[in-house]
Amino acid sequence: MKIEWNKPADKVADKVDDKVPPGGPPPGHEDFRDWLCQVLGCKGKPPKPPKPNKDVFVWVFLKLRRERINTKPTLPMKIEDIPVGYQDIYEGKADEPIENPKLEMLSGGADASVQQKDPTTIEVTFRGEGGIGPSSCRVTVDGHIGDGDVPIVTEFEWNVVSADATTVGFTKVRREQIPKSK
Repeated sequence: MKIEWNKPADKVADKVDDKVPPGGPPPGHEDFRDWLCQVLGCKGKPPKPPKPNKDVFVWVFLKLRRERINTKPTLPMKIEDIPVGYQDIYEGKADEPIENPKLEMLSGGADASVQQKDPTTIEVTFRGEGGIGPSSCRVTVDGHIGDGDVPIVTEFEWNVVSADATTVGFTKVRREQIPKSK
């Protein structure tokens, strides 16, 4: 009988059940692989398994607790283009009372402002003034009334565009023969 050492244990066990003496391997055969080889009649010793790699570690991580960290999750928001000379007003509503709205311009030549209308509503005004091109700002409100801050952050991006025509695009309409001069 040929022994294949890489087969699942239950396949090998089916062949050995009738040859195993009661009580396990006889004295002097403490090496189970050697004893199994003798019971099954294989020639020589079976190959030894490779030594475990000493550089392999097993890590087990358990969640111990949840702690608050000082991060500001940010919600990005792209709004419509605003023509020069106009302003767009956006209203934000929270599910709970908020306080201390703050606005910080991040880039661009346009301007924006924020004001609180009531305990759960803020109004942000984006102005189409200054240089033409992209602008961005960050609006932060405190989502917790009283001591301790719970910042809610939204970053807005918009483009200031010219209200007047700034380019003319041309398309070929037809081809004509040049009239002969008289």
